[in-house]
Amino acid sequence: MAGFPLRWGAVACASAVACGPVVGNSTDAGGEGGSSGLSLDGSGEASTSPPTTATTSTATSGSDPSVGTSVGEASSTSGASSSEGGGEPYCDPEQAVCGEFSICYCGCDTDPECCYCDAAVCTEDAHCGEGSSCLFGWHNTTQCVPAPDCHLLRYATIESQADLDEWAGDTCLGSLDADDASLIELAPLASLVYVAGPLHIASDETLASLVGLESLREVGVLELADNAALTDVSALAGLERIVEGGVVSGNPLLPAAAVHELLAGIDGGDAVTVCGNLDDVPCR
Repeated sequence: MAGFPLRWGAVACASAVACGPVVGNSTDAGGEGGSSGLSLDGSGEASTSPPTTATTSTATSGSDPSVGTSVGEASSTSGASSSEGGGEPYCDPEQAVCGEFSICYCGCDTDPECCYCDAAVCTEDAHCGEGSSCLFGWHNTTQCVPAPDCHLLRYATIESQADLDEWAGDTCLGSLDADDASLIELAPLASLVYVAGPLHIASDETLASLVGLESLREVGVLELADNAALTDVSALAGLERIVEGGVVSGNPLLPAAAVHELLAGIDGGDAVTVCGNLDDVPCR
């Protein structure tokens, strides 16, 4: 089975908190941001059976949480050892994938032997359908996202036109925040298909259109506010879903009729507040 083994750091366990991987931050040009998902290496092969040993770490008083603890040898018949209490098979969080539709989940209290194979939505892109990806998140959970080659969510903070170049080629982002960035165009974002959280462009004095966002299909929240030069949002014609609404407001040159026409064809578009644009009702 082709899959994407994770690059893990330490797994930290604390009382009543599920174990989670430690990954390095992906920073933007302004020094902000990070990664909410885990980096996947598409060149690797995922194991279809639990490994023979597991290594976990515990954060206990006076101990180094980065030090791994061996939890034993696997059963010769089951391919994994079992915990004394629950009988769950142990697994190696560094391997991540136990088998098809099964991931190595770490949910421990004080017991270092807390990693076991659990059901997953997906373990490889093929489980998600054409044009979609299997995204591994915190605590080694998985979800299908509607973007190709999306194995790491980064957060983009845009402070200038030059900042956009860092995100060229990204098919997905955790969020995009451009506030008072004096943008000219959005062409570097031509590959962007999915934004998990807010797509926020606000207080821009120079951006006239959203050309460059034609590939965008889903956003968590749409926020276009107080953009003095914005006249055209037709580049969002391919947007299919807005998950949690948003606002399009205070854009004095953007015709309200064009905004309403656009949102009418988008799932969730009716939850976006529209006001204060050209020929629009005032915002309360």
